[in-house]
Amino acid sequence: MRIYKCNNCSGCKPVCDNPACNDNCPSCSCNSGCGCGSNCGCNSGCGCEFIPVRGATGPTGATGATGATGTADTQLLSAYSTPSAPGTAGNALLFDLNGASSGTGITHTPGDSDFTVEDPGIYTVAFHGNLAPASGVNFPLNVILELQQNGTVVPGAVVQH
Repeated sequence: MRIYKCNNCSGCKPVCDNPACNDNCPSCSCNSGCGCGSNCGCNSGCGCEFIPVRGATGPTGATGATGATGTADTQLLSAYSTPSAPGTAGNALLFDLNGASSGTGITHTPGDSDFTVEDPGIYTVAFHGNLAPASGVNFPLNVILELQQNGTVVPGAVVQH
């Protein structure tokens, strides 16, 4: 069944039950039929507009499982050495001072090389340093810095110059 809203007419029957209409608006005119094989019963000057027929709304689906609760706070810890701390081959760099920090999820003891991250997740680690050869060491010089997690090198966190 096709339902039409007829504009500017009186006594129009807004129904065309012929499937040949194919959702096209019938051309209504007084007693001439709607062009779909049945009579609209419209007076002259009638214009028709298709109105989709919608069924009843179906039942609401089941609610999905609640996702994990995340944290929205920023965790930050900055550490540095003043004066510059010398590094030696195969040994960790020591940072004697803690600077800016936010939150309690990252900790560092001044004078130590280890940083502790309390909460599992994905973190960004940044390092900035000025490197110079030790006294009596000449160029060319191979310098490698690496980030380790629990004593294992983190893939992609190695720089060599």
